[in-house]
Amino acid sequence: MKLTVNVKSEQLGSNQFTYQISAEEKLDKLMQLIILDQEFLTHEAGKLNYGEYPFQEFQTLTIGNLFHGTDRIVVDGSSVQIEILNNKQEKRDTDLLLFDYTQFIKACDIYNDLLKEIEVENGTVFYIQQNREQYLVRKEEHHLEFYHFKRQFDNAFDEEGRTPFFIVEFKSRKALTVSESHFIKKYRYPKSDYLNPIIHLELARISQSVIQEMTLLIHRLFTILGRFVNANVEIDDVEKVPSYIQVDEKETIGFVKYADLASLIQKDN
Repeated sequence: MKLTVNVKSEQLGSNQFTYQISAEEKLDKLMQLIILDQEFLTHEAGKLNYGEYPFQEFQTLTIGNLFHGTDRIVVDGSSVQIEILNNKQEKRDTDLLLFDYTQFIKACDIYNDLLKEIEVENGTVFYIQQNREQYLVRKEEHHLEFYHFKRQFDNAFDEEGRTPFFIVEFKSRKALTVSESHFIKKYRYPKSDYLNPIIHLELARISQSVIQEMTLLIHRLFTILGRFVNANVEIDDVEKVPSYIQVDEKETIGFVKYADLASLIQKDN
């Protein structure tokens, strides 16, 4: 990770430093590097606070975990302020490598395998309900778009100008960046065709729970496709939305009329 550190002190004014450090290193390691450049901090380190908490409580955290969900950390002392900035691209690469995507990759591979057995037009929208949680997933040429049912219903069906809250893009091996290639290689060798799933991290803050939630939605998606393949059901009626509905332990897979979904939105409004 490439970090920019701004040290502002009453004693020496403002100074800026740049450090290259692994996301797996402890925060204590970063502080040691900063102290080498600003020796006066040797006596200040024990007095620093991160928000309402003593900074020492955070020194055993890894750099990657500390920057999860933020690009900026500010540490304050009685006469010094240390601002630590994480380059956004570095943060993106860190989020790719920091969490476990094993089941996510497997779910995406199963989804792509099933697309070889059933024709699904680009622009097809799927409805997924898990008790009270409701989502729409739109299939496009080389990506999937995810929408909140109540807040983004109309947007999911728009032909252009859509703003999903989550996107999974399927890239070819040639199109992968170096960091994306390293990410895929952690789980399997990158495939030559458009079959390598990459999350658009700029749209959402990633955590292990978010990855698990998206994995579950893709699982529901390929469950729909698998059931249709086994039953020789075609997806060819634009007025009907392929659906997976789970309420308590009961699972229903089939179609829901677009008009019925639209009427649910109108009732809530």
